[in-house]
Amino acid sequence: MTTDPSGRRFGRFMIALQILLLTVMLLLCLYQVSARYLLHAPTGWTETAIRYVFVWTVFLGGSIAVLQGRHFNVDLAWVSRRFSRRVLATVHGLGHLGFGALLCWGGWLQVQASHRFFHPEIGMRQSVLYFPVVILGAAIVLCGCLKLWQARRGTSQEDSPCSR
Repeated sequence: MTTDPSGRRFGRFMIALQILLLTVMLLLCLYQVSARYLLHAPTGWTETAIRYVFVWTVFLGGSIAVLQGRHFNVDLAWVSRRFSRRVLATVHGLGHLGFGALLCWGGWLQVQASHRFFHPEIGMRQSVLYFPVVILGAAIVLCGCLKLWQARRGTSQEDSPCSR
């Protein structure tokens, strides 16, 4: 996690939200199974609600992994000189910024396009399903900004919440 208190608080909030969503998903699954097999009264809305909560947990989990520096990484090059490391760190940060901005933009376009569609089973708009893509994109942009800031300062990448 990050070393500053506000970053730790935000990280704890994201993890608490993830735990809450997983608990909601578990409770919805238990309700769906018990309603179907014990009460013999299947519900149609629980499957859609579980799908929505599942998508949110996947993208919020990805956001947490990016902010903690535990998301999937592949080291393409090991650079020994300090100047070359700074250049590679700058390119890496710009890549994070570009990919995160692309996710935010594409996710927002999808949110806008699907906002007019309504799920009558759960009483929600379909755009709620696509909003976590925007959150993940924002987390990746934040990571890219941190990487660029560290590359500019020439600080150690091990201290970064996005580089562990």
